[in-house]
Amino acid sequence: MKGTWYSMTWLKNNWFISVLFVIGIGLGFMQFLQPQQTNEPPGFTMEDSNNLEEDITPISEDLQSESATMMVDVKGEVKQPGVYEVDSSNRVEDVIKHAGGFTKQANPIGVNLAQRVQDEMVIYVPKVGEEGSVVAPAKGHQNKISINNADQDSLEQLNGIGEKKALAIIEYREEHGSFKKVEDLLEVPGIGEKTLKGFEDQVRVP
Repeated sequence: MKGTWYSMTWLKNNWFISVLFVIGIGLGFMQFLQPQQTNEPPGFTMEDSNNLEEDITPISEDLQSESATMMVDVKGEVKQPGVYEVDSSNRVEDVIKHAGGFTKQANPIGVNLAQRVQDEMVIYVPKVGEEGSVVAPAKGHQNKISINNADQDSLEQLNGIGEKKALAIIEYREEHGSFKKVEDLLEVPGIGEKTLKGFEDQVRVP
């Protein structure tokens, strides 16, 4: 009884400490029951993150495969005439810039700066008062068969190409897209290096 009396007396004299003790226990218990927070935004799960990573596909190789290099001969009134290796997506304006731009004597009025370049193209920039062709394919270019546009009959005119191989070229072209260079024909079933060598001078890409 005496011990109980002392306990009651202590609690009565130190009631404030007792209240703080009870509150502390309550807050600790509530903190324990509270679910742990994550850094993920609402509605976003780790599974969603994995799905996003799977959806990301590399595109650099695809972009690289869409372009090819062309050899272009720049002559006339440019600061640095010569043969330039340029991207197939370039325009005549881009090639002129590669050649240092026009000279002071150049007459650029007749030059189609918006024209897309072609392999073996010759770009000639005339002087003021000079007339003539300013942008033209290389000699014999127009007489060559375009492997990206030719139909079956046109392809069969090539040396060593009959009906079967002509159809194979068209089928490959429809499945894989345009050829980037003449050597890509080696990927067509039935066309080897010997066959390609027999008609490579008869064809062009653009």
